[in-house]
Amino acid sequence: MSRGVPVRTLSVSDPRLRSKKLILTASLLDLFLLAGVFLFVGIFVAPELLEIFLIMIPIVTVMVLLQFMVLRSVLLRGAYPAIIYSGGVELPDFLFNRLLRRPSYIRREDIVSAWSHAPAEANALSEKHLTLHLRTRGGKVFDTGVRDRLEVSDALEWMGRNWAITVERRDG
Repeated sequence: MSRGVPVRTLSVSDPRLRSKKLILTASLLDLFLLAGVFLFVGIFVAPELLEIFLIMIPIVTVMVLLQFMVLRSVLLRGAYPAIIYSGGVELPDFLFNRLLRRPSYIRREDIVSAWSHAPAEANALSEKHLTLHLRTRGGKVFDTGVRDRLEVSDALEWMGRNWAITVERRDG
């Protein structure tokens, strides 16, 4: 499958990226905190329950890792560049998306419409940043995460001019 020539790159510009990474780090620290609590309680407080706590540690580990994968694929979409090729759009790829069989590359033929949307906050972030949304023939909606307003506007203009898709601007 030929992706074509790279046309636009939506660079990393999310000003909230540091706080999003902090949330991900805290979600992993949950694992160490809970495992430590289980071991402490099992060894010092209730030694008769140590076996139960040792059984719970792998279960909690799996749950925390799943939580991390979901949060990473949701929060860090804007932490990696999205590339628009002449034949489609390449979105950031994460393990959780692969497990759900969400494509990291969407062919131009599969895209029905595209639109931009400002972040929900009514502040300087919404004035300088947009999110590019893509709807596919299957009805699924993909987005690029928060990106620079000018880059998203240029990309929408190019898509409307060169691809046979509906392009909307919902900037408000």
